[in-house]
Amino acid sequence: MKRLITLILCLACFQFASAQVFKMGVKGGLNTSNIRISNYVNSNKIGSIEAGDAQLGYHLGLMARVKIPVISIYVQPELLLTSGSNEFKTDLTPLSLAEVEYKYKRLDIPVLLGFKFGPARINAGPVYSRIIHEKWNNSDMVEPHANEGTWGFQGGMGVDILKKLALDFRYETNLSKFGEGMSLAGEEVKFDSRSQQWILSLGVYF
Repeated sequence: MKRLITLILCLACFQFASAQVFKMGVKGGLNTSNIRISNYVNSNKIGSIEAGDAQLGYHLGLMARVKIPVISIYVQPELLLTSGSNEFKTDLTPLSLAEVEYKYKRLDIPVLLGFKFGPARINAGPVYSRIIHEKWNNSDMVEPHANEGTWGFQGGMGVDILKKLALDFRYETNLSKFGEGMSLAGEEVKFDSRSQQWILSLGVYF
């Protein structure tokens, strides 16, 4: 009987320790994204193209947190489905003063290193993004030169509520090019485009 009680206590302690070191959950939220355009040039050296207003999107997925024992540092990997859009404004004919909208769905895999003080947290780290679906309006006139996979960087702050909820606010910017340009109605347009977004999310741990 004593051995059985000892075994049960050991298992309970192990379960408690595991819960303190590792936990998983789900999260979702809103993101606003826009795109920076630089080094613009087209084949005829006429016209212009610029980024439109920031667009609202959403994200949802899984998160995990691995706490490093003794010190208040943790690693937080996530797997997210992100939906968003970007606008391009151009005065190139025959798209004179038109808005070209690009909608996408992608997989985001951030791996963040964080520091926790009380219920508050700060974290930062790399994020890999891969496009899984994309759609352009005026698709008969647009041929994109977008990259399927990009690397970026996220950083921000958060707060844990009642040890079950995680509220986060982050900024993300691309380290690699989102795209090399596009063809608009046969007009070759080249530019360096890099996306950036603000992210607000709420997570629930199991």
